[in-house]
Amino acid sequence: MLTIALLRFVRPALLLFFVWVAVPNLAQQPGDRVVVTHTYKTRIVNEEVGEVLDGNIHTVVAVDKNWCALDEVKGWLPLSHVMSLDSAASHYTGRIQRMRNDAAAWGIRGMIHFENGKFAEAFTDLNESLKLDPRNPVTWNNRGKVQIEQGRYPTGIDDISQALQINPQYARAYFNRGKGYYSMGDYAKAIADYSKAMELEKDNAWFHINRGSACLESGDLDAAALDYETAARLNPRIAEPLIGISNVRLSQGQLAEARAAADEALKKEPENAMALNGRGWLHYKLGEHNAAMADFDAAIRRAPRLPIVYNNRGVLYLALNDPDNAMKDFDRAIAIAPETASNFTNRAAAWLVKQDYGKALADHQTALEKAPNSADAMNGLAWYLATCPGEGIRNPSRAIELATAANELAGGQSWSPIDTLAAAQAEAGRFEEAVATQEKALALCPEDKKSACEARLAEYRAGQPHRDATAK
Repeated sequence: MLTIALLRFVRPALLLFFVWVAVPNLAQQPGDRVVVTHTYKTRIVNEEVGEVLDGNIHTVVAVDKNWCALDEVKGWLPLSHVMSLDSAASHYTGRIQRMRNDAAAWGIRGMIHFENGKFAEAFTDLNESLKLDPRNPVTWNNRGKVQIEQGRYPTGIDDISQALQINPQYARAYFNRGKGYYSMGDYAKAIADYSKAMELEKDNAWFHINRGSACLESGDLDAAALDYETAARLNPRIAEPLIGISNVRLSQGQLAEARAAADEALKKEPENAMALNGRGWLHYKLGEHNAAMADFDAAIRRAPRLPIVYNNRGVLYLALNDPDNAMKDFDRAIAIAPETASNFTNRAAAWLVKQDYGKALADHQTALEKAPNSADAMNGLAWYLATCPGEGIRNPSRAIELATAANELAGGQSWSPIDTLAAAQAEAGRFEEAVATQEKALALCPEDKKSACEARLAEYRAGQPHRDATAK
């Protein structure tokens, strides 16, 4: 998405003498994901204002005759220099067939596979690229991205750290490693990496957006709001900062402000599936189930392979006491992203509502297998083992072990694993510890969670363990 206004332009006379052999994809439309197939100095009127590199993948945000503008790129480039993902996959396959030691082509094709959700093929190609060129920090970074997407957070972080050893000034690598730490629930390290990325690229709105999300998860709502507001100033065209502001206001109980920010996000980008998803989640949290369903349905029509929307709509179906449709949505999310642990954690919630406690346990265990170092996966299984209403499932000692590990990964500053640890301690009959632990959770939890935390605290003070027919 552009960081400057898109200006209509007169093509520079210089380009009239430029001859290109083929014009493969002049039918690209805004919203299409494309691969840049030739390095090019982008332009506005006659001025060079930026650069796109061979193999970079972007979203088309505007088309003017035979020219296009891409997200996160200043200026315009010829449509003949971009290809759809499928066409580009064939293009780079041809390059590989002509020259098997073309490390760049292997790496680029790997990231095209990644875009298409073919993680195994992506990993294979990136491995081959690294065999041919083991000192390429971009390929190390990209392989780390693939592993993080698969929930293999520690190994993904290791790959990106290798990229940073080769190039300590690689801002995007700090950004991607921050995403890995964020996924592990280590928000302090995520914030540190996002901050380093900002030092190297001061005006990147996306760095602020992601740091804002880490601050939000760590409970620092003021810092989150500041980052989202800064991102909105840096790139006023995009919806994501406003989605973040909406989430902050929701956590603060400022419902009118949350609604206004969500609506403004969609005014900026009416076709943005994530903005629709964000407003749908707001409607869900406010109990406006029909409006939430309408937004989730619209988001899925615009982005039918976006698993987060299926997950959120599945949660809504559970609230509507429709576990069968919830199950279908969670199954779709798993089909799209079979290596993402949270998809299995969410489906476990549907099995729990259906009182199929064995299948719920199996999905929680699968989530932890997919992401053995994920604080969220540990936390979900620990909660289930501590609070499941079904007999023969609860295992307080294992729940305490998992909740303690999740809490350590989160740096002891995330309310949810602390809350889970208290439930596990109560299930073990250690009520004094449970009370003390729950008081810590209550001090850290957001406003919309306080009443539920207080209710559990009252149970532990009364010497009662907690039973829950919903997953965490």
